[in-house]
Amino acid sequence: MQETRRSVLDPANDILDPEGQVASGSIAWAETVLRDQEMPPDELRVVLATADRELVRRHLELHLERFEEWLITQRRSVVAAERILIEAAARRGA
Repeated sequence: MQETRRSVLDPANDILDPEGQVASGSIAWAETVLRDQEMPPDELRVVLATADRELVRRHLELHLERFEEWLITQRRSVVAAERILIEAAARRGA
């Protein structure tokens, strides 16, 4: 996954959905969200085309697990950067 992410409307966090995409069940909106989150293209094709609800659920569960792993990595990077910057600030102030 890339190091930067574009923000998308997130109905799970009660962020406004001015175009009503979530309420209307827009598949195009869902596709955009997953594409912006860099869901692998082959998995995205499956969830968009299958009639198997369990297969959709499993693919999205896997996608969320990868997303959570990415977030953990990013948090560790921020903690490491914080340590470096605090030590540098201490040296400048000493």
